[in-house]
Amino acid sequence: MNISCKIKGFIVQHIKNLFSRHCYRHIPFWLLLLISLYSAVGFLLAPYLIKKTLVEQVEANLGWQANVEKVQVNPYTFTLNIEQLSIVDENKNEVIGFSRLYTDFTLRSAFEFAFTFEKIELVDPRFELTINKDGSTNIQQALAAHVTTAPEIKPEEDNLDSAIVPLLIDNIIVENGGISVTNHQPATAIVHEVKPITFNLQNFSTRPDEDGEYKLDIALGTGQTLHWKGLISLNPVRSSGSLNVSGIKVHKFWPYIESSVPYHLAHGLASVTGKYEMSLLDKQLALKVEEAVLDVEKIKFTSESLPDGFIDIQHINIGPSHFDLQAKTLSIKQLLVDQLTLNVLRDKQGQLTMLSPLKELDKSKEATSSQAKASDTDKLIASTPINAKKVTAEKSNNVPFTWSIDKVALTNSQVNWLDKQPKQASTISIKKLNVELHKLNQDLATTLPFSIDYLINESKKNQVKGDLVIKPFTFNSHLILDDVDLTMAQPYISELAKVKLEKGLLSVNADFKLKEQKNGEITSEFAGGININNFNTRDTVLNKRLVGWQDLSIKPLKINTSPLAIDIDKIAFSKAYFRVVVGEDRSLNLSKLSVQDKQSKEKKSAPKQHDKKEPVVPIRIGEVSLKESSAFFADLSLRPQFSTGVEHINGKVSGLSSKQTQRANIDIKGKVEDDGSMLIKGQVNPFSGNLYTDVNVKFNKIDLTTWSPYSGRFMGYQIDKGKLSLGLDYKIDKHTLKADNRVILDQFELGHTVKSKEAVNLPIKLALALFKDKDGVIDIDLPISGNLDDPDFKISGVLMKTFSNLITKAAISPFSAVAGLVDGDVGKLNSVAFSLGNSELDDLQKENLKTLADILKERPNLVLEVRAIVDQEAEGYVLKEQQLKQFLTESDIDIQDVDELENLYIQRKSSQALENLQQESNNSVVIEQQKSEDKWSEEKVEATEEERYQEVLYHAVVDSESLSSIELSTLAKQRIRVIKRELINTNKVPNAQVFVLNPLLTGKAEQEKVQSKFTLNSK
Repeated sequence: MNISCKIKGFIVQHIKNLFSRHCYRHIPFWLLLLISLYSAVGFLLAPYLIKKTLVEQVEANLGWQANVEKVQVNPYTFTLNIEQLSIVDENKNEVIGFSRLYTDFTLRSAFEFAFTFEKIELVDPRFELTINKDGSTNIQQALAAHVTTAPEIKPEEDNLDSAIVPLLIDNIIVENGGISVTNHQPATAIVHEVKPITFNLQNFSTRPDEDGEYKLDIALGTGQTLHWKGLISLNPVRSSGSLNVSGIKVHKFWPYIESSVPYHLAHGLASVTGKYEMSLLDKQLALKVEEAVLDVEKIKFTSESLPDGFIDIQHINIGPSHFDLQAKTLSIKQLLVDQLTLNVLRDKQGQLTMLSPLKELDKSKEATSSQAKASDTDKLIASTPINAKKVTAEKSNNVPFTWSIDKVALTNSQVNWLDKQPKQASTISIKKLNVELHKLNQDLATTLPFSIDYLINESKKNQVKGDLVIKPFTFNSHLILDDVDLTMAQPYISELAKVKLEKGLLSVNADFKLKEQKNGEITSEFAGGININNFNTRDTVLNKRLVGWQDLSIKPLKINTSPLAIDIDKIAFSKAYFRVVVGEDRSLNLSKLSVQDKQSKEKKSAPKQHDKKEPVVPIRIGEVSLKESSAFFADLSLRPQFSTGVEHINGKVSGLSSKQTQRANIDIKGKVEDDGSMLIKGQVNPFSGNLYTDVNVKFNKIDLTTWSPYSGRFMGYQIDKGKLSLGLDYKIDKHTLKADNRVILDQFELGHTVKSKEAVNLPIKLALALFKDKDGVIDIDLPISGNLDDPDFKISGVLMKTFSNLITKAAISPFSAVAGLVDGDVGKLNSVAFSLGNSELDDLQKENLKTLADILKERPNLVLEVRAIVDQEAEGYVLKEQQLKQFLTESDIDIQDVDELENLYIQRKSSQALENLQQESNNSVVIEQQKSEDKWSEEKVEATEEERYQEVLYHAVVDSESLSSIELSTLAKQRIRVIKRELINTNKVPNAQVFVLNPLLTGKAEQEKVQSKFTLNSK
């Protein structure tokens, strides 16, 4: 009670003192005055000065107008409240503003020995940033326009040891912030809106080893957010926490680089999460990033030529990643690209449309390259002194940077190939593409395992597995292709040939290797097997099957490229088929299949350049086998059209090699039509530089009736019957050919005649009859030889010429042909030489007729025609002389008795004729005339007159003998009778094969002999 009364009294007394005349003498007065002044300054003057200074500084430095609705200062609670700040530019556009700024400074600072704020709060902050074409901002332009002289700032070395102002802030809050950035640098202005921004930082401190907890939430647009939280300290500078950015529309930032990258990112959403630790101690920045993950989704790239897009990626995932700046290490768990779709288009000009923008970019770069080089040089010179310390510091820190990516993967992806250059567009899709690459790091010598699996169109799963080394480059892989449909290549085949690939499945199981040698050369090796099954092609000109097979197996196959060498153990064809057709215009079907454009024709017409002889490539093929295969041949130019085939072809060629001494063995069999057979045996070496062949080809019992169209065209006859057996024995060594061709025709008979302009005008039946023996067999040998290096030498041409010459010779000179069959003399077989007036045969003539008889008996279709020939003049004289001698003998007259001969001459002629004869025998003029005309012999001319007269008289008496043509015909018949008797009776030639022709009396004797001629014909 007493204490309260005292206090009350104390207060009353002081109040009285305040209103007394001498109030200034009392402490309460001064205390009250101080409080009043303090309150006036805090509540009234301070807000005014803050507002005024803010407005003036904005206008002075920026030339803009600042508006503040309210500034409140509480000097007792140490709070500052500014509301509705708005800074507008000369265009009355707001650049900076907020709804409220609130700070709460506490007296705790006296006890904390630091400037302490309980709360700093910023509500609805707004910032409008404009970036101009030249890269300057609206802030920079405003400052440059209103700040006349910039203060000179001398560079100072960083001094982290200097004192840091002690500062404590319990809570920093930013609510509903927004930043708008308008960038006019790209061709099209870009506007970025960052709103709302929410930030909260608790227990912020600049005192040593005290951390503040912060949290930042920013919405960067619809579905785009940034969440950042953790701890932060300024003494020392350090921070740790986590960052989560999601839904960032990456395509909104693409215009910044679009001028450098000629593609357009139409869409892309990125997200980043991770944890970090950062510190700055002793001028050394330490940064660690843990569990960082980057996700990019729904990526789509387009270009002007591909507005619908050529790359779509559903998802890219990079991480978790770990980064340590001090240790210089970066490790990434995986780099995953999921559901990539790549559309590759080649246009009609053969250009990849996705690469065409790069060409335009290169042109623009070339145009500015010189300016860029000069500018870069200037920048380098200007920056060298400034950055000298940094470069020196970086050089001193020579710890190598290491990085690693455990796995790089491409999953569930697809590559679509569309080629419009061929007339028929090609579409190929590589589906379900999965690629994995492991253990990637900065050590280029590390072995990197990889695997690839995919489908090609509708194929089965294909795989490539192995490993690679980047430097020196080494690639080891195992390749598996499973039933890849080859018909996808049809558009490209159509560009080269008029062939339709109807079906075909390719399978490969092999090892494929690439290796970089010390000289930089890349060598390759392929080892494995190839199968092409169910393969069939069609000739689109004739719309007929061309080439095909059921199975083709090539394994094991080994190919090396340095040096080039090929080694194949076995090539096996099963049910292979091949068709060769001669068209109605007589061109081969294969010659019509080629599709030649203008360029290829020009190349073909260009003169050939003979290159230097290349070394022989080492080749070994252990075996090439054929199983149940067939071949077909047709000739549509014939009427009727012709066709034949070889079926059930089985066999093999073993031991093929390019070695000079290696010989491959051939053993192939087949069936021609129904009953004929084919056999090929021998040895070849087609791959060596010295071609070697020793092959025997046999066709047996091939029915020839199907070949009637050919016989009708070229011989003018159909084939009525017959079978062909053909034996071809070819030997090629050192480019020299020696071949024996044996043709056997069994029971070959020609049928009806056929009108053909191409038929040879020769007695074909005679030629065939000459070669056909009594068993109905024609056996012909056609040897040929030549040098294969001779450009005019062609085996087929030489063979046909030899055969044609043989037939022509047989038809034109049949006795030459038969003489060749028996190694006889043509002159001794085609005639019989009789002495003048004689019809007897000597032993040699009988022997020759026996040889001719044997030929006729062996060739029953041959007919011998005999024509007796008589020299009417020479043989008439001989017959007259024979008659005279007979008369003289019968009349008992001596032939040397001149008187008897004169009387006989006078009886037959006259006395005057005898006188004339006597005068002529001694007339010198007549003698010389007879001598010059070679009618008198030298002995007769040199004889005595008596001897000469006796000789002339004798011949005159002989000439006086009468002789009719009957005696000459009788001589001819005697000769025919003798020849027929020797052939038919003695040598048993059938009478039906010997015909007598009408004799000729106009023959001329040679060497006192007259030839009776033989001719051969056919039945």
